[in-house]
Amino acid sequence: MERLAQTYYRNGDLLTGSALKLKFATIADHLLLRREPTIMLILSTEVTADEAPGVRLDRFRQATGPIGPWMDRIVTLR
Repeated sequence: MERLAQTYYRNGDLLTGSALKLKFATIADHLLLRREPTIMLILSTEVTADEAPGVRLDRFRQATGPIGPWMDRIVTLR
């Protein structure tokens, strides 16, 4: 079965889908001696004939609210 996945990275105020931007933010944290937690979120759904997978992921993201604060809440639950 085919799947569609979207990846999000959160580091401090940065929310991105780019691994390169995350790498630069992590390097900056190390150089400035900051301890910022980094979290990764992968949203995934199966590709089916009845509904476009992007639409399904959009509905899920709308139901959870803004991704950044949602990911922050996950980190604080640890």
